[in-house]
Amino acid sequence: MRDICKMTGINTTNRKISNHTGRKTMIRGLQSAGLSLDKMRLQSRHHSDEGLKPYMSSREPEKLDMMNKLVEQFHDVESKAICK
Repeated sequence: MRDICKMTGINTTNRKISNHTGRKTMIRGLQSAGLSLDKMRLQSRHHSDEGLKPYMSSREPEKLDMMNKLVEQFHDVESKAICK
């Protein structure tokens, strides 16, 4: 991993560099693509679904969608009040 960082010009001074970031990116990409947990485990070489959990994306897209709907609803209510 350090060799890759050096080749790409990433400064590794006083930094802990590991492949977990790459693993996390891969697993989140597979998750976004809709692959099953079994296939994600096979690719990441995890032995259990529980081992995948720290790498999987949270429900951020779902949370963002809920917040957007809340903001839209707030603006609709606000614009109706202004029109009266």
